Amino acid sequence: MYSIIIAILFYILAFWLLKKEWVKDPTARNVWSILSAILSLVMGVAVTLVWLVAILL
Repeated sequence: MYSIIIAILFYILAFWLLKKEWVKDPTARNVWSILSAILSLVMGVAVTLVWLVAILL
């Protein structure tokens, strides 16, 4: 049950990082921050899938 809260936190972190980096000049963007945002999205999706499997089974 609590895994969906963790997934929501991952989504919030990912979208916050993407928004923060998107407004910057393309030459000033931090690659590690963008990579971190993408990995947070992946983790959010993975935790959401685990939550869905736990609910359905």
